[in-house]
Amino acid sequence: MHPGSLLAVLGLALMVGAFAIMRRRQLLSDTPTSRCIGVFMGWNEVKGQAWHEAPTTSHFSRQACVRWSARVLEENRRTRTVTSTDANGNSSTRTETYYTWDEIDSWSDDVGAFYVVDESGGVLVDPQRATVHDRVAVDRIVGDRQGGWFAGNGPTGRINEVESLIAVGDSLYVTGAARLRDDAVAPVIDSDDGGPFVVSTKEESQVTRSWRWGGWLLLVVSIGAIVGGSVFAFGPPESARQPRIGWPWLPGAAVAAIAAAVGGLVLLYNGHVRVANRVERAWSLIDVMLQRRHDLVPALVVVVDGAEAHEAATLEHSSMTRSSGTDSARTGTETAAAQTAVLREVIARAEAYPELQTDANFRDLQLRLSDTEDRIAAAREFHNDSVTSLRDRMKTFPGILVAGFVRNADGQLFAAEGFERSVPAGLFPTLRAGTARS
Repeated sequence: MHPGSLLAVLGLALMVGAFAIMRRRQLLSDTPTSRCIGVFMGWNEVKGQAWHEAPTTSHFSRQACVRWSARVLEENRRTRTVTSTDANGNSSTRTETYYTWDEIDSWSDDVGAFYVVDESGGVLVDPQRATVHDRVAVDRIVGDRQGGWFAGNGPTGRINEVESLIAVGDSLYVTGAARLRDDAVAPVIDSDDGGPFVVSTKEESQVTRSWRWGGWLLLVVSIGAIVGGSVFAFGPPESARQPRIGWPWLPGAAVAAIAAAVGGLVLLYNGHVRVANRVERAWSLIDVMLQRRHDLVPALVVVVDGAEAHEAATLEHSSMTRSSGTDSARTGTETAAAQTAVLREVIARAEAYPELQTDANFRDLQLRLSDTEDRIAAAREFHNDSVTSLRDRMKTFPGILVAGFVRNADGQLFAAEGFERSVPAGLFPTLRAGTARS
């Protein structure tokens, strides 16, 4: 194969890499941030603080950490002899002095999986396969160069102590795929699932900034390689002054333009499909939580009423508060509003029986329903953020170019009239102070 063709093929490979980097950044930018209580199976993004009940202590700063690493580097003075020859063939020799930092010791420790917590709760994160961005807690020079100085090679007396860590309480940005834990009915974020699994002390914008510039830089380099390969392949041969074609860069420019256009359209279309699928998934999460709420209300009614006849009547009424097979946020709005109406009816009856506050079954149902309400609110926020992201992509350039080719491209915001983010006021008067989320 001609060297020019090889260069062009290399350019195409670099272009594929550029779009892969852009896809990673696009995935992070399109993923809405979930509250920890709203982390469900599949791809998630959360922001919170690191926590572990039995943290490890860092080597230098003595901070309580979920992970840390420390290094000690020693500065060494070295010399080398350099021989050079000038234009007249005269040789000269000189001695150069330079300094290097050499690692002389290192330590590290971690607690394994740890929690990321926010105001809604916590989610377990196992960073074993993640790209982890620790923060630098210690970076200091110890010692005086003059104190260790001597004429020959060897240490100068300067020591550099470096420590990177994630301390308990540090703010974290986490994005990755969640699955069900083996030891509990709760999620754990522990894999990439085809995307970037990141655990970082940096902000999201800092994480994606290098990918944004790296993707565009690699794209420019790939275009240059394709055009350069075209010039090299179709330019003047060594034995002639005239080029093989009048514009040797034109074939490469055409190939680069077509490849970039196709790659950009594929990136846009696949991004739209991912966001549209996320809207469907977000609605299914709401539906699951409404089913859980629907299943809890009758049990609460049984405890509150204590009368079999009224129980049957109320159960019949509450069984109609969730439509099976719902597939739109509009139907979900009606469902949530109907369930809330039933809960208000239960509230009114529960207030007539103060002794229920000491009933173990009633308090257990209170806590479970309170948790369900918070999860519904988190699922609703995730759904609405996903719908907003989809609408923004579909109605702005360049996303509008492929909007018509994406199925289910317009979602409905979930905003039930009378639906509350936490347990309806008055249902759990002794627990709301600690469970309500705003």
